[in-house]
Amino acid sequence: MNNKQKNLIVDASVILVLLGLIILGTFKDLAISEKLYIGNEWINFFVAIIAKIPAYAFGYYACVCLFVLAKDKQDKAMKIFLMCLYAGGAAVCGMLGLEDLVESFISNFVEKTILYYAVALVIAAAIFYPVYLYINKRGASNLSVNKKAYLSVILALGVIVVLSFVLKEFVERTRYEEVLFRLGRYTRWYEKGFGGDSFPSGHTASAMAIIACYPLLRNIKLLTEKKWIFDISIFVYVICVALSRIAFGMHYLTDVAFAALIAYVVSKVVYYVMFGFNDNYEIKQGSLLEKF
Repeated sequence: MNNKQKNLIVDASVILVLLGLIILGTFKDLAISEKLYIGNEWINFFVAIIAKIPAYAFGYYACVCLFVLAKDKQDKAMKIFLMCLYAGGAAVCGMLGLEDLVESFISNFVEKTILYYAVALVIAAAIFYPVYLYINKRGASNLSVNKKAYLSVILALGVIVVLSFVLKEFVERTRYEEVLFRLGRYTRWYEKGFGGDSFPSGHTASAMAIIACYPLLRNIKLLTEKKWIFDISIFVYVICVALSRIAFGMHYLTDVAFAALIAYVVSKVVYYVMFGFNDNYEIKQGSLLEKF
């Protein structure tokens, strides 16, 4: 059995497991949340803080690398456009990744408002220049070999974030903790809610999105020789994040299972579209990818 067949079997297995969890949650969401709920324990705060950071840190790194590559564009208008685009992408990745960390420090003083995002955005912007200087030392020629990997990470993260946001706005499912304290009414994932944002779980989607960052890690010897260690580590991490979100009362089983499914499928589709099954990292001259 070759690697292509093995990868397809793994992909199919993961998707089937997640679909099974969605079916289970469709009938047992409320009962599972009742059994797992422990409330605002420190472990749930800790998991919430770290859940989003790894994937968005890769996204931040990829954006800065693309920013460095954009500096060498001959077309001045395109150069300015891309540099602004990637600088903005880095700021957004930093903001999303640091949001919960910022909240943990200032939530005792300020209620959750746009200020949390503003502070996280300022921090992300503040660290851009030193990160840029560090990456710029490598030179554009060394970065260009990974350009397709950088683009695939940004594309996957962007699609995952947009899909998660759209579903939250469309479904408007009330969180379990709000239902518990009679601040809303329980609805199933396929029913229209009442202004909530439980479905799907953004933290779980972010955790699973690390799968999309694998191309950036392909030069690490341990991963090339024993990729199963990376895969198992990711799935254990995602399970911990998902369970903590249920235990926190922020999400139901279907919320986290759907989020993991969305992130996994998007990551894999982007990977296969960008690289095929042969891990081709070369970008053809004159292609759309070369322009970006």
